[in-house]
Amino acid sequence: MIGIGIDASSSKRLQLITEGDEHFRNSLLGCLDNSSPEALILSNYSIIEALFKALNCPTLFHPSEISISREESGHPTISLAGRMQERWRDCNFSVSVTHQEDLIIAVVVVYSNLDSKSLN
Repeated sequence: MIGIGIDASSSKRLQLITEGDEHFRNSLLGCLDNSSPEALILSNYSIIEALFKALNCPTLFHPSEISISREESGHPTISLAGRMQERWRDCNFSVSVTHQEDLIIAVVVVYSNLDSKSLN
């Protein structure tokens, strides 16, 4: 295992996250098959923050290098691009998101490919 990151967000944080940056807001929306765009934005933002914490690199890379998509079940998955993909190409990511009313919590666990093979 390389790292674990956790982040919590609420709707109070939503305005601060997206204020003045429509491109960032749209990138956080990802696949909009959710009935609550605000919850999806907060969920994706918390995943990005948790990933940065797990990798211990919050200021070295831009969030635009991270894509979050949802499996058919709704489970989020992380894909990297650019310098982040180059740096962590040998890593896999496990993501868990939960919410209670206005609070969304995301946990990201980062494994090297070798570690994740031993889990199967």
